[in-house]
Amino acid sequence: MKRSNRPLFSLAALLAMTATAAMAQPPERPGPPGIEMIMQGLQRAERDLKLSEEVAGKLVKLREEFQAALQKEMRDAGINPRGPEPEQRDTYVKIRGKLAGEFNPKAAALLSPDQLKRLRQIDLQNWLKSSAPRALLAPDVVGELKLTDDQRQTLSALDSQFMAKRLEAGFNPAEYNDKAIKVLTDEQKETLNKLKGADLPSRASLNNEEALAELRKQVPPFWEQSPSVFKVHFAALLAVQRDLAVSEEVARKLSLLRDEYRATYRKECQAADLFQSPGQVPLSQRKQLQGVMRKMDDEFIPKVDELLSADQQKRFQQILFQYLLKDRGPLALVAVASELKLSDEQQQKLTALDRELSPRPPGPKGRVPAPPRPGPMAKGREAAENRLLKVREYSTKAVEVLSAEQKATFETLKGSEFDLDQLVIRGRTRDT
Repeated sequence: MKRSNRPLFSLAALLAMTATAAMAQPPERPGPPGIEMIMQGLQRAERDLKLSEEVAGKLVKLREEFQAALQKEMRDAGINPRGPEPEQRDTYVKIRGKLAGEFNPKAAALLSPDQLKRLRQIDLQNWLKSSAPRALLAPDVVGELKLTDDQRQTLSALDSQFMAKRLEAGFNPAEYNDKAIKVLTDEQKETLNKLKGADLPSRASLNNEEALAELRKQVPPFWEQSPSVFKVHFAALLAVQRDLAVSEEVARKLSLLRDEYRATYRKECQAADLFQSPGQVPLSQRKQLQGVMRKMDDEFIPKVDELLSADQQKRFQQILFQYLLKDRGPLALVAVASELKLSDEQQQKLTALDRELSPRPPGPKGRVPAPPRPGPMAKGREAAENRLLKVREYSTKAVEVLSAEQKATFETLKGSEFDLDQLVIRGRTRDT
């Protein structure tokens, strides 16, 4: 009896340890390790992979298709496009997981084997920084490190402690990460270093010359509300292209035009020594940027129009007007004063409403305040929703300023409703 009990007990212990380790493993993610970073557009990872312009362009398009599909799935499920409510989170996670299973492999197919290998290294580095016990228990890492049962059990216990205390005040993940690494033998640590590869450079690790070179890549964001910014970027969005019913060839050219626009903007800013800087923008630099944007308008707005038919241009203008109305309310009506045939008195009333909606204090002498950026002006979802409600309220007030005839013209300028949540300029502040 004793001989028969011993194997049964060993098997039970092994199953228990296996179950514990399985619970501590990172969640299964569709596609190869690290591909989420590429789908999310992590620039440091993309630069490290040395992506070609062609591949980078295809990835931008793929991300836009993913976002369009996500917005549609969320609408169909009754989820707020700006983010799920707590009771909707499980449904939202399932939707993202399903779409990730569809789009992540497409992104991976654009990368070479060496790039996928490097991406796996970067992914492991991130996991080790955020939760080393869990990272070391990933199935592929366990196999490479040849962890013993005792090591797995120790790491599982560390992971359980980590997860239980991570929300406590003063929690220090580095403490558990250090303990996890100490579980390994010297030989296993050496193997782990090979699995990690060279560290992904951080901004803090750059030397002065590299930091300066990095800074010179960061041209000012598109905060100058120039017509070409919206026209070029929105025309490259899949949702807009579908609404306009453009051909595949025109869609391709519009996407390439967006890439050309960003490259030209960066080149023009670098030529004028215009780079990102903290604080308010000096008046001299502001005027330089305005000059750059006027030049961009003159060059690129005609290029967009050339690719669209007269009917497509009319519809696109309606979409742009809807966006401006949602974003700036009364100011949108002032922008089409000639079409609405606004009187001086009406324009004054609309301007007053705009000042109530978006009060802007005067800047210090020699400087001007940056204009409000497109989109919600406050941080946090609740504040953003409040901002949208306020704009909607003032938009209603603005329309009441119009006569019956002007209101009819206003409806024509708007056209049929477009899902404005799909109008996003990705990389507004960085990846220009």
